[in-house]
Amino acid sequence: IETGGKRTVEQLGGGYINPGGLTVDGGELMAATMDGLLVRSLADGSKWRLRADLATGRDVTAAHVAGDTLWVASRRGLAASPR
Repeated sequence: IETGGKRTVEQLGGGYINPGGLTVDGGELMAATMDGLLVRSLADGSKWRLRADLATGRDVTAAHVAGDTLWVASRRGLAASPR
């Protein structure tokens, strides 16, 4: 994560990020991890927060925005959320 022109490393605490599991939606960075979908604001440097309401299972494999829909895949299924 880059803050003030410097790159930093931040532990998510949510397991590993799945391959291809990063996406940006509406100013938020989303990380598809083995322990859920984690989200943080890109604008204010807030902490990561779990968004269990957007996924059908704990092991989130991908998140992708297509048009007005956020698609979140997990090992338990696929969820679509209007943006």
